[in-house]
Parts: sequence; structure tokens; C-alpha cells
Amino acid sequence: AIFADFDEFRDDVLRRLLAEYGQDPWVQVMITRDPHGRAGNSLSLFNADVIFLRRSEWTASFLQRWWDDPRMKEGRTDQEVLELLYIEDVLGAASAFVLLPPLTLNSDTLTIVSGPPRAQPVIHLGGHTDGIRATVFKEALRLLCERPSGPDPDGLELQ
Repeated sequence: AIFADFDEFRDDVLRRLLAEYGQDPWVQVMITRDPHGRAGNSLSLFNADVIFLRRSEWTASFLQRWWDDPRMKEGRTDQEVLELLYIEDVLGAASAFVLLPPLTLNSDTLTIVSGPPRAQPVIHLGGHTDGIRATVFKEALRLLCERPSGPDPDGLELQ
């Protein structure tokens, strides 16, 4: 996935999500709801392709539990197992997760680019060919290289 021009706006999706949920110490996972549910037998609760994780002991334990889940070895997709762990409230997942509205951290993968960056801040390339991915990354790199360098006029960060 690519975040599209997220630093161009002062109220970009990253800053907005961190301001809204990042201060709550109980929030460990921010994940986007998925209206399509195309991953195996997904319940369509969320899309596990782009996830914000808090670096914490809880997150480390939960990730280990997720990847060690026997259902992964049975051939279930990572998204299916993650949804089941959430429903089962493993390690208190139901209160540690924030389920974001569809397209918040994802794009409609049926249409790679379905709107401008403010409407679609993430370009999700899952399920697309290497040729499409290479073209998107090449264009993103070209656009980044054309931007002027130096200090960010609105902050102390370098561009």
C-alpha cells in the first residue's frame, strides 16, 4: 500500500487518526472495515492489509498469538484468523481494536485509484500484478523526486 500525498495536508489521515485515537492507551490496533470481504472466508469485519499497531507488549503478544493460531496452519487466511481472534476477544482484542470506516486505511481494490488523495489516502495494491505495482511505485518515486527539498514550511521536518 502507498499513502498518497498524506503530508500535503495538515489534517491528513495519519495525523487525524493519531489525534483521535492515538492518545487512548487502550487502543492498540487501528484497522479499516472491509465492505467486500474477499479474503478467503472473511467475515467482512475488516481488511488486514493495512493496520496501524501500537508498539507495546500487548501488541507483541497479540501478534505472536495471531501467527501461532492453529487455524493458520489449517489454511485459513491471516485476515480470517484475525477476525476470529477479534470476535473471540482473545487477549481483550475487542477493546484494543478501533474499527475504522471503509477506505480509511485502504482503497477499493477493485479500483486502485478511485478518488483524489483526500478522499482516498491509501492506494492498495494487493491482488494486482507486479507490472501494475511497478508502474505505481515508479510514478510515486518520480513525483517524490520532483518535490523541492528543504525544511517543511509548516514545521521542523525535512521534506
